[in-house]
Amino acid sequence: MKFFISSCTSLLWVVFLVSCMADEESSEEAVEEEDALNADDSKEFCYDDSKGCGPRNWPGSCQGGQYQSPINLPYDPRDHRRNARLADLSQSNNYFNEQRFNLTNNGHTVQVSLQDDLTSTCLLDGSLLNNQPYVFSQLHFHWGSSDDRGSEHTLTNGGYNYAFPMEAHLVHYSAEFNSFTEALNSNKYGAIAVVGVFFEPADRDNNALTPIINAMRNVRNPKTKTGGSRLNLSWFLFQSDQKDVDIIQYYGSLTTPNCNEGVLWNVVAFPAPISYRQMRSFRTMVLDSEGKNLVNNYRPIQPTNSNRKIYAVRSSVKRRQN
Repeated sequence: MKFFISSCTSLLWVVFLVSCMADEESSEEAVEEEDALNADDSKEFCYDDSKGCGPRNWPGSCQGGQYQSPINLPYDPRDHRRNARLADLSQSNNYFNEQRFNLTNNGHTVQVSLQDDLTSTCLLDGSLLNNQPYVFSQLHFHWGSSDDRGSEHTLTNGGYNYAFPMEAHLVHYSAEFNSFTEALNSNKYGAIAVVGVFFEPADRDNNALTPIINAMRNVRNPKTKTGGSRLNLSWFLFQSDQKDVDIIQYYGSLTTPNCNEGVLWNVVAFPAPISYRQMRSFRTMVLDSEGKNLVNNYRPIQPTNSNRKIYAVRSSVKRRQN
Protein backbone atom coordinates (compact mmCIF):
# COMPACT_ATOMS: atom_id res chain seq x y z
CA MET A 1 0.00 0.00 0.00
CA LYS A 2 2.84 2.38 0.92
CA PHE A 3 4.56 1.48 -2.35
CA PHE A 4 1.37 2.28 -4.29
CA ILE A 5 1.01 5.70 -2.64
CA SER A 6 4.71 6.44 -3.14
CA SER A 7 4.50 5.43 -6.81
CA CYS A 8 1.43 7.59 -7.41
CA THR A 9 3.10 10.54 -5.70
CA SER A 10 6.19 10.14 -7.88
CA LEU A 11 4.03 9.88 -10.99
CA LEU A 12 2.17 13.09 -10.08
CA TRP A 13 5.48 14.91 -9.64
CA VAL A 14 6.63 13.73 -13.07
CA VAL A 15 3.37 14.91 -14.68
CA PHE A 16 3.68 18.23 -12.85
CA LEU A 17 7.27 18.77 -13.99
CA VAL A 18 6.50 17.84 -17.61
CA SER A 19 3.54 20.22 -17.56
CA CYS A 20 5.70 23.06 -16.22
CA MET A 21 8.37 22.39 -18.83
CA ALA A 22 5.75 22.47 -21.58
CA ASP A 23 4.36 25.75 -20.26
CA GLU A 24 7.85 27.24 -20.17
CA GLU A 25 8.54 26.12 -23.75
CA SER A 26 5.22 27.58 -24.90
CA SER A 27 6.00 30.84 -23.08
CA GLU A 28 9.49 30.98 -24.60
CA GLU A 29 8.05 30.43 -28.08
CA ALA A 30 5.59 33.27 -27.54
CA VAL A 31 8.40 35.57 -26.39
CA GLU A 32 10.50 34.61 -29.42
CA GLU A 33 7.55 35.42 -31.72
CA GLU A 34 7.03 38.81 -30.06
CA ASP A 35 10.73 39.66 -30.13
CA ALA A 36 10.89 38.91 -33.87
CA LEU A 37 7.83 40.99 -34.56
CA ASN A 38 9.01 43.85 -32.37
CA ALA A 39 12.13 44.10 -34.48
CA ASP A 40 14.81 43.05 -32.02
CA ASP A 41 14.00 45.23 -29.03
CA SER A 42 17.27 44.11 -27.44
CA LYS A 43 19.09 46.61 -29.65
CA GLU A 44 16.88 49.40 -28.23
CA PHE A 45 16.31 51.15 -31.52
CA CYS A 46 14.70 54.58 -31.47
CA TYR A 47 13.54 57.24 -33.91
CA ASP A 48 15.93 60.04 -32.91
CA ASP A 49 19.16 60.04 -34.92
CA SER A 50 20.82 62.42 -32.45
CA LYS A 51 20.87 59.63 -29.85
CA GLY A 52 22.76 57.12 -31.97
CA CYS A 53 19.88 54.63 -32.04
CA GLY A 54 17.82 56.30 -34.77
CA PRO A 55 17.06 55.14 -38.33
CA ARG A 56 20.54 56.05 -39.63
CA ASN A 57 22.01 53.48 -37.24
CA TRP A 58 19.46 50.70 -37.58
CA PRO A 59 20.98 47.28 -38.41
CA GLY A 60 20.21 44.61 -40.97
CA SER A 61 18.77 45.60 -44.33
CA CYS A 62 17.80 49.03 -42.98
CA GLN A 63 20.97 50.57 -44.47
CA GLY A 64 21.81 48.47 -47.52
CA GLY A 65 18.41 47.23 -48.66
CA GLN A 66 17.22 48.12 -52.17
CA TYR A 67 13.47 47.83 -51.59
CA GLN A 68 12.86 49.57 -48.30
CA SER A 69 9.71 51.03 -46.77
CA PRO A 70 8.06 53.42 -46.26
CA ILE A 71 8.03 55.30 -49.56
CA ASN A 72 6.25 58.24 -51.16
CA LEU A 73 3.24 56.87 -53.05
CA PRO A 74 1.79 58.56 -56.14
CA TYR A 75 -1.96 59.02 -55.88
CA ASP A 76 -4.37 61.01 -58.01
CA PRO A 77 -7.92 59.73 -57.40
CA ARG A 78 -9.06 60.18 -60.99
CA ASP A 79 -5.97 58.62 -62.56
CA HIS A 80 -5.99 55.83 -60.01
CA ARG A 81 -9.56 54.76 -60.78
CA ARG A 82 -9.00 55.07 -64.51
CA ASN A 83 -5.90 52.88 -64.52
CA ALA A 84 -6.48 50.62 -61.52
CA ARG A 85 -6.50 46.84 -61.64
CA LEU A 86 -9.76 45.50 -60.24
CA ALA A 87 -9.41 43.07 -57.35
CA ASP A 88 -11.25 41.67 -54.37
CA LEU A 89 -10.33 41.23 -50.73
CA SER A 90 -12.15 38.63 -48.64
CA GLN A 91 -12.27 38.45 -44.85
CA SER A 92 -12.96 35.41 -42.70
CA ASN A 93 -15.91 35.50 -40.31
CA ASN A 94 -13.65 36.25 -37.34
CA TYR A 95 -12.36 39.33 -39.13
CA PHE A 96 -15.92 40.65 -38.89
CA ASN A 97 -16.55 39.46 -35.35
CA GLU A 98 -15.69 41.35 -32.18
CA GLN A 99 -12.56 39.93 -30.55
CA ARG A 100 -10.81 39.99 -27.21
CA PHE A 101 -7.25 41.27 -27.63
CA ASN A 102 -3.91 41.94 -25.98
CA LEU A 103 -2.47 45.45 -26.01
CA THR A 104 1.26 45.99 -25.42
CA ASN A 105 3.31 49.15 -25.03
CA ASN A 106 6.72 47.97 -26.25
CA GLY A 107 8.31 51.41 -25.93
CA HIS A 108 8.10 52.04 -29.68
CA THR A 109 4.35 51.76 -30.32
CA VAL A 110 1.18 50.19 -28.98
CA GLN A 111 0.63 46.76 -30.46
CA VAL A 112 -2.59 44.76 -30.70
CA SER A 113 -2.56 40.97 -30.93
CA LEU A 114 -5.25 38.34 -30.53
CA GLN A 115 -3.06 35.49 -29.27
CA ASP A 116 0.11 35.46 -27.15
CA ASP A 117 1.93 33.61 -29.96
CA LEU A 118 0.84 36.29 -32.50
CA THR A 119 -1.35 33.91 -34.48
CA SER A 120 -5.12 34.11 -34.98
CA THR A 121 -8.09 32.65 -36.81
CA CYS A 122 -8.63 35.90 -38.73
CA LEU A 123 -7.82 35.48 -42.41
CA LEU A 124 -7.63 37.65 -45.51
CA ASP A 125 -7.46 36.39 -49.08
CA GLY A 126 -8.68 37.25 -52.57
CA SER A 127 -7.16 38.36 -55.84
CA LEU A 128 -5.62 41.40 -54.09
CA LEU A 129 -3.39 38.90 -52.26
CA ASN A 130 -2.83 36.61 -55.25
CA ASN A 131 -5.62 34.33 -53.95
CA GLN A 132 -3.45 33.21 -51.05
CA PRO A 133 -4.83 33.22 -47.47
CA TYR A 134 -3.01 35.38 -44.93
CA VAL A 135 -3.23 35.10 -41.15
CA PHE A 136 -3.62 38.24 -39.03
CA SER A 137 -0.68 38.55 -36.63
CA GLN A 138 -0.75 42.02 -35.10
CA LEU A 139 -1.79 45.64 -35.50
CA HIS A 140 0.29 48.64 -34.49
CA PHE A 141 0.38 52.38 -35.06
CA HIS A 142 2.78 55.17 -36.05
CA TRP A 143 1.85 58.75 -35.17
CA GLY A 144 3.26 62.25 -34.92
CA SER A 145 3.34 65.10 -32.45
CA SER A 146 1.23 67.26 -34.80
CA ASP A 147 -1.29 66.76 -37.59
CA ASP A 148 1.24 67.34 -40.39
CA ARG A 149 3.38 64.30 -39.54
CA GLY A 150 3.10 60.78 -38.19
CA SER A 151 2.27 58.46 -41.07
CA GLU A 152 5.15 56.42 -42.43
CA HIS A 153 3.99 56.44 -46.04
CA THR A 154 3.09 59.70 -47.73
CA LEU A 155 0.96 60.45 -50.79
CA THR A 156 2.13 62.67 -53.63
CA ASN A 157 -0.21 64.49 -56.00
CA GLY A 158 0.57 67.45 -58.25
CA GLY A 159 4.08 67.81 -56.88
CA TYR A 160 2.98 67.94 -53.25
CA ASN A 161 3.66 65.31 -50.60
CA TYR A 162 0.99 64.69 -48.00
CA ALA A 163 1.59 63.11 -44.60
CA PHE A 164 -1.14 62.10 -42.17
CA PRO A 165 -1.08 62.29 -38.37
CA MET A 166 -1.28 58.51 -37.96
CA GLU A 167 -0.94 55.25 -39.87
CA ALA A 168 -2.02 51.78 -38.77
CA HIS A 169 -0.30 48.61 -39.96
CA LEU A 170 -2.25 45.35 -39.97
CA VAL A 171 0.46 42.69 -40.23
CA HIS A 172 -0.29 39.27 -41.73
CA TYR A 173 1.72 36.21 -42.72
CA SER A 174 1.00 33.65 -45.43
CA ALA A 175 -1.01 30.67 -44.18
CA GLU A 176 1.54 28.33 -45.74
CA PHE A 177 3.69 29.08 -42.68
CA ASN A 178 3.02 28.15 -39.06
CA SER A 179 4.00 31.50 -37.59
CA PHE A 180 5.11 35.03 -38.37
CA THR A 181 8.71 34.18 -37.48
CA GLU A 182 8.73 31.19 -39.82
CA ALA A 183 7.35 33.35 -42.62
CA LEU A 184 9.86 36.12 -41.93
CA ASN A 185 12.81 33.74 -41.84
CA SER A 186 11.78 32.16 -45.15
CA ASN A 187 12.92 35.34 -47.00
CA LYS A 188 10.17 34.58 -49.49
CA TYR A 189 8.61 37.51 -51.31
CA GLY A 190 5.02 37.86 -50.17
CA ALA A 191 5.47 35.76 -47.03
CA ILE A 192 4.44 38.87 -45.08
CA ALA A 193 1.59 41.16 -46.16
CA VAL A 194 0.74 44.44 -44.47
CA VAL A 195 -2.35 46.60 -44.88
CA GLY A 196 -1.59 50.25 -44.21
CA VAL A 197 -4.41 52.62 -43.18
CA PHE A 198 -4.05 56.41 -42.91
CA PHE A 199 -5.96 58.47 -40.36
CA GLU A 200 -6.93 62.13 -40.68
CA PRO A 201 -8.50 64.43 -38.07
CA ALA A 202 -12.29 64.54 -37.85
CA ASP A 203 -14.95 65.79 -35.45
CA ARG A 204 -16.31 62.33 -34.68
CA ASP A 205 -14.75 59.36 -32.92
CA ASN A 206 -13.71 56.33 -34.95
CA ASN A 207 -15.39 53.31 -33.33
CA ALA A 208 -12.62 51.00 -34.55
CA LEU A 209 -10.17 52.80 -32.24
CA THR A 210 -12.40 53.05 -29.17
CA PRO A 211 -11.57 49.65 -27.57
CA ILE A 212 -7.85 50.24 -28.12
CA ILE A 213 -7.89 53.70 -26.57
CA ASN A 214 -9.94 52.38 -23.65
CA ALA A 215 -7.18 49.83 -22.97
CA MET A 216 -4.29 52.26 -23.49
CA ARG A 217 -4.69 53.77 -20.02
CA ASN A 218 -3.45 50.44 -18.64
CA VAL A 219 -0.22 50.43 -20.69
CA ARG A 220 1.04 53.94 -20.04
CA ASN A 221 4.52 52.69 -19.20
CA PRO A 222 6.73 50.79 -21.67
CA LYS A 223 6.99 47.00 -21.43
CA THR A 224 3.45 46.73 -20.05
CA LYS A 225 0.56 44.66 -21.33
CA THR A 226 -3.19 44.54 -20.79
CA GLY A 227 -6.32 43.00 -22.24
CA GLY A 228 -9.29 44.45 -24.07
CA SER A 229 -12.47 43.44 -25.82
CA ARG A 230 -14.83 44.28 -28.68
CA LEU A 231 -12.10 44.80 -31.29
CA ASN A 232 -13.41 44.58 -34.86
CA LEU A 233 -10.58 44.30 -37.38
CA SER A 234 -12.90 44.73 -40.34
CA TRP A 235 -13.60 48.32 -39.36
CA PHE A 236 -9.98 49.20 -40.12
CA LEU A 237 -10.20 48.06 -43.74
CA PHE A 238 -13.01 50.22 -45.03
CA GLN A 239 -15.64 52.72 -43.95
CA SER A 240 -19.28 51.65 -43.86
CA ASP A 241 -20.22 53.83 -46.84
CA GLN A 242 -17.49 52.45 -49.11
CA LYS A 243 -18.10 49.63 -51.58
CA ASP A 244 -14.67 49.72 -53.19
CA VAL A 245 -11.31 50.85 -51.88
CA ASP A 246 -8.39 52.52 -53.66
CA ILE A 247 -5.24 50.59 -52.75
CA ILE A 248 -1.61 51.24 -53.65
CA GLN A 249 0.35 47.99 -53.76
CA TYR A 250 4.09 47.38 -53.90
CA TYR A 251 6.85 45.18 -52.49
CA GLY A 252 8.91 46.74 -49.74
CA SER A 253 10.15 45.99 -46.24
CA LEU A 254 9.28 46.07 -42.58
CA THR A 255 9.71 49.62 -41.28
CA THR A 256 11.56 48.67 -38.08
CA PRO A 257 14.85 46.80 -37.64
CA ASN A 258 15.92 44.59 -39.26
CA CYS A 259 13.84 46.02 -42.13
CA ASN A 260 13.40 42.62 -43.82
CA GLU A 261 12.40 42.93 -47.48
CA GLY A 262 9.84 41.06 -49.57
CA VAL A 263 6.83 42.49 -47.70
CA LEU A 264 3.67 42.88 -49.82
CA TRP A 265 2.33 46.32 -48.96
CA ASN A 266 -1.31 47.29 -49.52
CA VAL A 267 -1.84 50.92 -48.53
CA VAL A 268 -5.42 52.19 -48.45
CA ALA A 269 -5.29 55.58 -50.15
CA PHE A 270 -8.43 57.09 -48.64
CA PRO A 271 -7.82 57.96 -44.96
CA ALA A 272 -10.04 56.84 -42.11
CA PRO A 273 -11.25 59.42 -39.57
CA ILE A 274 -9.81 59.89 -36.10
CA SER A 275 -11.30 62.48 -33.78
CA TYR A 276 -9.11 65.21 -32.31
CA ARG A 277 -9.79 63.73 -28.87
CA GLN A 278 -8.67 60.27 -29.98
CA MET A 279 -5.55 61.66 -31.62
CA ARG A 280 -4.71 63.49 -28.40
CA SER A 281 -5.06 60.20 -26.53
CA PHE A 282 -2.36 58.56 -28.64
CA ARG A 283 -0.06 61.53 -28.08
CA THR A 284 -0.47 61.75 -24.32
CA MET A 285 -1.58 58.41 -22.87
CA VAL A 286 1.50 56.25 -23.46
CA LEU A 287 5.19 56.78 -22.71
CA ASP A 288 8.25 55.72 -24.67
CA SER A 289 11.36 53.93 -23.40
CA GLU A 290 12.67 57.21 -21.95
CA GLY A 291 9.50 58.01 -20.04
CA LYS A 292 8.41 60.74 -22.49
CA ASN A 293 5.17 60.95 -24.44
CA LEU A 294 5.41 58.42 -27.27
CA VAL A 295 5.23 60.48 -30.49
CA ASN A 296 7.00 60.70 -33.87
CA ASN A 297 7.57 56.95 -34.03
CA TYR A 298 7.79 56.84 -37.82
CA ARG A 299 10.66 55.92 -40.14
CA PRO A 300 11.70 58.54 -42.73
CA ILE A 301 10.74 58.07 -46.38
CA GLN A 302 13.07 55.68 -48.23
CA PRO A 303 14.24 55.86 -51.89
CA THR A 304 11.76 54.39 -54.33
CA ASN A 305 14.46 53.26 -56.81
CA SER A 306 13.79 53.38 -60.53
CA ASN A 307 12.88 49.71 -60.95
CA ARG A 308 10.36 49.58 -58.09
CA LYS A 309 6.88 48.74 -59.40
CA ILE A 310 3.92 50.43 -57.74
CA TYR A 311 0.43 49.23 -58.64
CA ALA A 312 -2.90 51.04 -58.56
CA VAL A 313 -5.65 48.69 -57.40
CA ARG A 314 -9.38 49.15 -56.92
CA SER A 315 -10.58 46.44 -54.55
CA SER A 316 -13.92 45.33 -53.19
CA VAL A 317 -14.00 44.12 -49.59
CA LYS A 318 -16.32 41.27 -48.67
CA ARG A 319 -16.90 38.42 -46.25
CA ARG A 320 -14.89 35.30 -47.01
CA GLN A 321 -16.81 32.12 -47.80
CA ASN A 322 -15.45 29.65 -45.25
